Amino acid sequence: MSNGEVVAPRVGQGVRYVSDDYSHLEDGKPSEVLSAVVVGVRDDGSVDVRAGGFTAGAVGYDAGGAPGTWHYPEKA
Repeated sequence: MSNGEVVAPRVGQGVRYVSDDYSHLEDGKPSEVLSAVVVGVRDDGSVDVRAGGFTAGAVGYDAGGAPGTWHYPEKA
């Protein structure tokens, strides 16, 4: 990931998915960072991820972890 470019993940790779924020709804949950697996990579650079028993499609990358996006796990 040099020059600020994001290397697209491959199918089967572990990433983090930040769930959407529904805290404004009655009985809604705030966003959470979930472990996820990439199940598809799209031509536009977005990915499909499987996390917490559901699949999210066409998810964009955000290094800052905005709700509804994916990012790489933090390095130890």
